[in-house]
Parts: sequence; C-alpha cells; structure tokens
Amino acid sequence: MYCERHMRLLVLGLLLSASAVAQTTAPSTNPSDISNFKDIASGSSLPTVASVNALKTQAESLVSASKCTEALPVLAEWATQANVLSNLLIAGMEPYYSSTSSERNGVSLLPILEVIVPYEKLANDFKKDRNIATVMRAECLASTGKPNEAAAVFARALELISLSEKSTWNRAATGLYKLIDQPAPKL
Repeated sequence: MYCERHMRLLVLGLLLSASAVAQTTAPSTNPSDISNFKDIASGSSLPTVASVNALKTQAESLVSASKCTEALPVLAEWATQANVLSNLLIAGMEPYYSSTSSERNGVSLLPILEVIVPYEKLANDFKKDRNIATVMRAECLASTGKPNEAAAVFARALELISLSEKSTWNRAATGLYKLIDQPAPKL
C-alpha cells in the first residue's frame, strides 16, 4: 500500500511537471523567430555525421594516449557538435512529434514511421556520444587535477544520461563518487 501510494504521488508529480513545462515552452508562431536555434545559427560550422565522427576519433585517440590536457577542448567540441547534430536530426521529425492525435487520424503512419525511425535512432546515437564525451571530459578534468570542475561535469553528464545507458551512467557515477570519497555504485 505504501509503495502504491508513493508511486501515485510520483506519477502525479511527473504529470504536473510535464504540464508546467509544456505550458512554458510553447513554440513561437513568428516564422522568423529562430531564438531556440541561436546556438546553431551563430556556430562556426554546421556539424555533419562525418565531422562529429572525426571529433570522436580524435578525442578517443588523445585520451587513449593519456593526453587529457590536449583532449579536453576536443571532448567539449565533440559533445557540443554531437548534441547540435542530434537536435537537427530531431528537428527534421518535428511535424510528426508535434502533431496531435486528431491530426494523425486518417494519415497512414507506417510509411512515415519507416522513414523517421532511422533518423530517430541516429539522433539517439549522437545523444549517447554526447554523454560519453561529457563523461570522458569529466574523467580528464579529474586526472588533470581539476576535481571541482570534474564534479560539475560529471553531475551534468548524469542529468543527460538516460536509464538505458547503464555503462555510461555507472562510469559517471563512479567518477563522481570517487571525487567525493564514496564507494562506487553497483548499477
């Protein structure tokens, strides 16, 4: 009974939170308003799958060669570019995501889903890359004697990591807990 009551309160809280977020993040109706995309518009280069994968290869090579100081800016750029690319891939699917159930009535969804599912998977893969890059950056910060910054980056990574990314979650939590003298979790 206690557990069921707790779950109901948790679900109610999540629903209220989601409702509040939905009310405050309504998109602008002005077609010229790109304020949600200002980081993309002001960026130096538009990421591509090839450019993000090149950053990944470069970052992993530097880290594996124990060159964390050199790797730090590459890791930050990899995480940023992977995130931007993921957001752009998701933007291409926005008409489907923002459609209502009444808009979907009478529309054959199977052909649409067959097209967007590979892009959604690719977007999710780049989110995972972003998370791994962020954890690697925190690890490098810790190894270069910057524990406070490392703790902040580990904490941010843990905000981004999804439940399905168990090894990345474990790696980030272990790194964070090591900094604060706590035993590693067994996830």
